[in-house]
Amino acid sequence: MILKNLILMLPESILAALIKTIRTNLDKETAEYIDKNGLYHFTRDLETANKIIESGKINPTKSIFVSYGIPGAFMFAGIPDLDNYFKNLSEGEWNNLLLHPDHILYAVKINAKKNDLTDYKMRIQDGAIIAEGGCVLNPEQAEVKELVIDYIPNKDGKKVLALRERTKEEMEQVTDLAMMGDEPVAIPGGKFHNYIPSKECIEAIKEERKRLGYIPLLNLISSVVHVVQIENRDSMNAIKKLSSIVKGKFNAIKLNRTKALPEGKDNKAESISNLKVLKSGSFELNNLVNLVNGISNGNISSTRPSLSKAYSKSILELKNQGINQNALAETFKSIISSSFYQYARQKEKNIDQRKIYNSKIHGINHSRKVAILSSAILQDFGINFDERMVDILMTACYYHDIGRIMDFGPHAKNSVRKLKKMDLRFENGEEYTDEDRNMLYTIVEAHEGKDSDLSKIMKKYNISEEKQEVVKFYSYVLKDADALDRARISTKFYMDLNPQYLRFNESKRLINFSFDLDTICRHIPSKDLMKLEAFSERNNNFYNSLRYEQQNVDINKIEQSPQITRNPVDKDFSD
Repeated sequence: MILKNLILMLPESILAALIKTIRTNLDKETAEYIDKNGLYHFTRDLETANKIIESGKINPTKSIFVSYGIPGAFMFAGIPDLDNYFKNLSEGEWNNLLLHPDHILYAVKINAKKNDLTDYKMRIQDGAIIAEGGCVLNPEQAEVKELVIDYIPNKDGKKVLALRERTKEEMEQVTDLAMMGDEPVAIPGGKFHNYIPSKECIEAIKEERKRLGYIPLLNLISSVVHVVQIENRDSMNAIKKLSSIVKGKFNAIKLNRTKALPEGKDNKAESISNLKVLKSGSFELNNLVNLVNGISNGNISSTRPSLSKAYSKSILELKNQGINQNALAETFKSIISSSFYQYARQKEKNIDQRKIYNSKIHGINHSRKVAILSSAILQDFGINFDERMVDILMTACYYHDIGRIMDFGPHAKNSVRKLKKMDLRFENGEEYTDEDRNMLYTIVEAHEGKDSDLSKIMKKYNISEEKQEVVKFYSYVLKDADALDRARISTKFYMDLNPQYLRFNESKRLINFSFDLDTICRHIPSKDLMKLEAFSERNNNFYNSLRYEQQNVDINKIEQSPQITRNPVDKDFSD
C-alpha cells in the first residue's frame, strides 16, 4: 500500500518514464507477427542506415534518458502506425510527416524469424521491441528501406494515413518537383528523387492537422525551414543516388559493348589477350578480358574512392616516394600466370566452405580476394616458390576469419581453435606436421593483433629460430592482403583502406588494383576468378612444372630486406 501511494505521488512525467522501463519477453502472437512482417529500426538518414548494414550491428542507445537505464537497440514490430511512430520519434520537426509529408524516412528492416527472437524484449508502455546490448545483423536478413506517409487502405479496407515502403520504381523515378508547404512546386533545372504525396493524401493530412489543433502560421514557418535546411540536404542525397544509378547503368551498357582489341593495337588489351578462360554458368570468362580492358581504358568506372581527399593525397604521397600504382591489366596477367595464384585456385577446390563465416563482408568472397592479393604481393616480390609455405599461407587466406561470430570484434584466436579441429593437408595429400600447423596458427592468430605481438605469438607456438623470419614474412603478407581488401567497404567519398597500415611497398603498389579487383568482383562472381587457368603454353601437368619454377629472390634474403621493417605497424588494423 505504501509503495502504491508513493507511485501515485510521483509526477506524471516520472511515472511515464518509470513505466517505460518495464519490459517482458515476446509473446507468441508478437513473435509470429515479427516473423511475417519483420523489425524496423529507423535512422536519421540513408548514410546512417547503410553504415549499420556495413557494420553488421545496431548499437545500443547510449543515453540513459532514451534507454531508461538499460541500453538496447529499439525497433518496431513491422511498419508502425502513425501514433506509435510519432510517440517514439517525434523529437524535432525534421521527421514530422504531418508538417512535411514529402519527407522520406530511412529504416533498417530485419527479416527476423521466430527462432531469432528468443532474447528480445518488448516494452509494455508502447510495444517497442528491444535487443538489449544491441542487435547483431544477419547479412542475409537485413536491408535498408525507404518509407513515406500515404493515404492507403488499412486491413479493414478503410483509407487512413499510414506509413508504407517506397517501391523500387518510385525510388528510381526522377522529378523536378519539391514541396513548398502543401503544394508541389517545380524547381527549374532540378532533378530529384523526391516523394510527392497525392492530392488525396495532402487533403487527409490537412484534416488530421485540424483535428490535432495545428496552428497554420507555424505550419508555414516550419515549411520554409524545411525547404531551406532539410530539402537541400535530401536533394543532395537524391542527386548522389541518381548519379550512382545512371552511372551504374551506363557502365553496364559499356561492359556489354566493350570488346577486347586485337593484339598489337593496344598494350592494355594485348597484355591479357592470351588468357585461357573457361566456361562458367551462362557466360564465358572472356567477359573478364572486356571488363579489365574497360576499367584500364576508363570506359568502366572503378570503385576507387575518387572523390576522397584522403585517397588522392595518399596516392600522390606514394608517387612522390617513387611508389607508383601497378597497372591493372599487366598485374592481372602477372598474377594469373604465377604459381602462387595457380596454387590458390587449386587449394580452393579442397577447402571446406562450410567452415567459412557466412557473411557478405567477411565471407568466401573476401577470402578469395585475400588469396588473390596475397598472390599479387608474392609475385611482385619475386620470391622462390615454396610449396609448403604457400600452402600454409593460402590455407590462412581462406580460413583466417572462420572464428567470427559477427563482422567486427576479436576472432583470430577462435579461428585457430577451429583450425585445430580440422584435417589439414597439402595438395598432394600429405598431412600437416605439428610444425606446419604451428606456423599456420601463428599466421592466422597474428593477422588480427599488433605487429609487436608477433614475437609473443611465435613463442606461444614454438616457432624455431630458423623459421621465425619466414613466418614473419608470410604473416605480414596475409595482414597486407587483408588490409588491401578493405577496398570493398570503401565508397566513392570515403577511403577505408589506409596505406599507412601496409607493411610492404609491394603492397602499396596494389592499392588501385585492390579497388579494381573489387569492381571486377561486382560484375563477375569471385568463384569464377578462381577458375582461370594459366597461359596456354603452361604444361597441363601443373604440379610437375610448379615445383621447378624459380624466380628472382630467395626467401632467406627477406630478413635483411629493408622492405619488411620499412613500414612498422604497431596498431591493430585487422579486417
